[in-house]
Amino acid sequence: MKKVIILFILLILILCGCNSEPKDPVQPTAQPTSPTTAQSGSVSTTNPTTAPTETPGQQKVLLELREFKLDESSYEGMEAETEKISILLEDLVLPETALKTYENDPFLSSVAATLEKEVGLTLDEHWKFYIHYYTPEQDQGTLAMTYWVDGIIATNRAVTIHIENGTAHTAVYSYLDSPLDEEALLEKYEHFINTHEQQRENLLGEGVEINAESTLYTYNFRTDQLRYTYNIFYRHIETGIIDNSYGTELVIE
Repeated sequence: MKKVIILFILLILILCGCNSEPKDPVQPTAQPTSPTTAQSGSVSTTNPTTAPTETPGQQKVLLELREFKLDESSYEGMEAETEKISILLEDLVLPETALKTYENDPFLSSVAATLEKEVGLTLDEHWKFYIHYYTPEQDQGTLAMTYWVDGIIATNRAVTIHIENGTAHTAVYSYLDSPLDEEALLEKYEHFINTHEQQRENLLGEGVEINAESTLYTYNFRTDQLRYTYNIFYRHIETGIIDNSYGTELVIE
């Protein structure tokens, strides 16, 4: 089944979902949405919403669905530029966690203190994180943290920490000190949603139904681009197989 190539293709879910031996991450990024995972700044429904009715004089630009192509070369030069530091965090007890907003979570207190000491990062409500383990024993995993603008726009300002047997030795991070005009990004976002609407329809015909949809807005420090990614999930009724190879992706100017 075809997979959707979205922004930051080189590190989907920051190594999430891999049962093989993890490699050094090359690009911290935000966790994309899935048909069963809703998050701020995204839409995920079992009954996708219908397009809003426009009043006269307010016709929006239609964002047409297309089939995604597996062309990784088109994403070259978009991966984050990262730095790595040595740290020592021991006796970590980190529960596997879906993407959530940082709220001074007690189990991350030692992590937060270390990041503030080593790289001058103060975690706050702008940060979201998730914890994922690769093994059933939960002895190897990743803590991935990403910075969000107003809880709507994910960025590749991020920190990734590999965990092994309750210990962490390294942290990979990107763009912690890079300037960011959040007001300008939010203005772009507001203008975009007020002037565009997403096509939502069954392109595959009989025997298939629309199962869910997801929307993600991402900002890339390296390219200085705000990107919109929409994914529609088609379910083959007879087999239950989900086809996630259709959607829309573009840079918001």
